[in-house]
Amino acid sequence: MLRRGYIERQVEALSEVLHRLFGLNRENDYEAVLQEIRASGRRLTGLDTAALNKLSDASLLAMLSTRDTVDAGKALAGGVLLDEMAQLMHEQGDIAGARAAWHRSLVLLAEALRQEEQLRTREWIDRADRVRRALTETPPPAS
Repeated sequence: MLRRGYIERQVEALSEVLHRLFGLNRENDYEAVLQEIRASGRRLTGLDTAALNKLSDASLLAMLSTRDTVDAGKALAGGVLLDEMAQLMHEQGDIAGARAAWHRSLVLLAEALRQEEQLRTREWIDRADRVRRALTETPPPAS
């Protein structure tokens, strides 16, 4: 019961963040969007999204784990926020950065969905699918 309440609180907090990001995006205030993503990452995962985006897959999962179990709520939040950051990077022309963030987003979203049955809703499954498509449809920048 405690776990269910925790997951529900994480999803609610994440929904509030997405609502704020939507408003900031409509104002085309990209710096404010990035600041909100980073602050929300610190609040919901304990780590800045810029830091999350620099970790290896194994380190990323380890940083969001307790006793060798990935915290599904933090993984979901990190995955969604990294996706939002990737979209912003892509719009700004940072293709390599966007691809890196989408990759890590997909790692976290897949792990959250694997760990927590409660998260296997159409909304989060569709998000993971969209991230996968963005990653596969965005070719790496030319060297």
